[in-house]
Amino acid sequence: MLQKKLETILLKRFQEARLAGFYLLRGPLFTPSPEEFLEEWIKSFLTLLLSHHRGLSKEEASQSLLQGHPDILFVNKRPDKGNYIWNKQENDFKDFLKFLPFKPFEFSQKFIIVSKAHLIQKDQWHKLLKALEDIPKNTTLFFLYPSQKELLPTIKSRCLELTLPLPEEIKEKVNAENKSKFYQSEEMSNWLKDHVYWQENGEDVTEDTHPMLPQELKESLTHFLKTKTGENQIIDLLKNDEKGQKDLLSAFLTWETRRLGSFNEKRRALEEIKWHSLSKTFRNPASERLYSLLWAFQPKAP
Repeated sequence: MLQKKLETILLKRFQEARLAGFYLLRGPLFTPSPEEFLEEWIKSFLTLLLSHHRGLSKEEASQSLLQGHPDILFVNKRPDKGNYIWNKQENDFKDFLKFLPFKPFEFSQKFIIVSKAHLIQKDQWHKLLKALEDIPKNTTLFFLYPSQKELLPTIKSRCLELTLPLPEEIKEKVNAENKSKFYQSEEMSNWLKDHVYWQENGEDVTEDTHPMLPQELKESLTHFLKTKTGENQIIDLLKNDEKGQKDLLSAFLTWETRRLGSFNEKRRALEEIKWHSLSKTFRNPASERLYSLLWAFQPKAP
């Protein structure tokens, strides 16, 4: 649904001559193949545009697009190369630079689609800067960027970044696959017993895949989580133990990230993490920081 809405918005902007000059398209998280996803999405959008412009069916427009269009240029890296090439002998952007000043033939706007833009090297981005600063009014660039890595600030300031929505069918599949990886809203004290390492007296626990807390905290923390009383005992045990405080926060964060919860609960946890960090910077007393931390991650009473 969201995908169709975005396509419709861009189509309307095209019809009203209000498309931006430079879009950078990112794929949604959890996409099995982000490169293919972006390629299919841009072809779907151009098919929709061609269908409306010529009054063709979707199938006819798709076939027409496959045959090529004078107002649409696809730029691809060479299949035998790991990245785009731009040197004295070879230049993968030669057609891109030649196509820019041409006037549209059929559409009111011409399009350049750059695939796998995450494989453009830093020096190549710099060489493209002049072209990206002076994009003709009748030209729209779509750079397909199937990566989550950050753009160069000089490029980021010149483009409009769009993260495409995840299709409903993929979203349902991801939810089904990940459901077993998250803990349901079971009692937090039970989760801590099963998934947190409790350090015995003098024991050196080197396992780093689970949070680790001192054994003496076990009874006090379990009692607090079940009865919502006795937080002062926990604070007394940890107020002078900086490592213990970090381990407690790690345990609570692991719980929060691995359980199914509402948006408000997640936001509450995030706000508390921010406050916990700031309060340490401001040198607030450990007792105050621990008190708010304990209650922020405390599950609501049934």
